[in-house]
Amino acid sequence: MGVSICYEAVMSEIKIQILRVVDTRQPGFVECQFTDAWGVVHVVIEKIPVVSCEHLRMDSEFPACGAIRCEIIKEWIYDWQEDILTVDDLFEIVRKKERANEVIAAHLYWGDSDIVP
Repeated sequence: MGVSICYEAVMSEIKIQILRVVDTRQPGFVECQFTDAWGVVHVVIEKIPVVSCEHLRMDSEFPACGAIRCEIIKEWIYDWQEDILTVDDLFEIVRKKERANEVIAAHLYWGDSDIVP
């Protein structure tokens, strides 16, 4: 199946795609999506300031880039040689879904991305 590698907890950001503004009342809410390591697309609603530094409005250009902060807690290398990272601090609704917190390393921003405050 895979080999687990010890990983010191590291903060990072998962790349997400912001699809549209769904509520303009402060602080504003957007529909976002990301794909987990298994190819499943997860769609969630989140506050704009949590996922972007941009001042997104209904007439903004979409899709837009965004990110959600997370903590990497484990790294897996599978037979196809893809780094799979288990992360914590994902969207509350997604955390309850099996494997939603496993993402491909290429789907992360490493260091400061200037996407989220």
